[in-house]
Amino acid sequence: TFLAGMLSWGPGLVVDRFGPKCALITGGLSSAATLSIFWTVATRLILVKRAWLVWTLSLLSMVLCMALALITGSVFKIIVSTCSPSTKGAAVGAAKGYVGLGAGAYAILFEALGRENDLDCLLMIACFNLLAAALPAFLLLPSNAEEMLLQQPSPLQQQQQQQQQQLNQQPQRVDDLAGPHFRTIYTGLTGLGLIVIGQSMMSLVQDSEEKEGPDYIQ
Repeated sequence: TFLAGMLSWGPGLVVDRFGPKCALITGGLSSAATLSIFWTVATRLILVKRAWLVWTLSLLSMVLCMALALITGSVFKIIVSTCSPSTKGAAVGAAKGYVGLGAGAYAILFEALGRENDLDCLLMIACFNLLAAALPAFLLLPSNAEEMLLQQPSPLQQQQQQQQQQLNQQPQRVDDLAGPHFRTIYTGLTGLGLIVIGQSMMSLVQDSEEKEGPDYIQ
């Protein structure tokens, strides 16, 4: 993890050089593969010598950190390059909120599946990385070359932009957060937070009730 932190600038360079689409696909595929290898090593489907076990797990951890950095870096690159200046902070805050609640959501989903082996959570997260990162990027995002072409305005668009700038000498403050898209994002974020916190509180209450059973009465 320490080495991955020292090399954390690498995923950012990849996102800038090859674009969010390539970085998301690479990050999703490599993180899913790394988590799958983690699972095979932890369940002893692949036997690793004791002398190489720590080195193997450390290398897998570093690759996983870099792969996840490709995913998060691509998401924030998309936010910064597509949102207007008045909404970038709100969009980044919402994205970080979903990242923070993601671990709790994974735990609730895994518990709902009823799997007895906790290591199977690695396979579930690997599937989510494929379905929520690599596949949408492949189907929906433009390539780096297409994105550069879309960002280049035509002469007519340049003329229209100049005329609009002349008309908007005194721009008015617009409450972009009142839009339905941000309302939907924050409603979903609040609902996910309530679910995660509520499930955690219910688990704590159930654990306390079990400890207060007859076996604990002196």
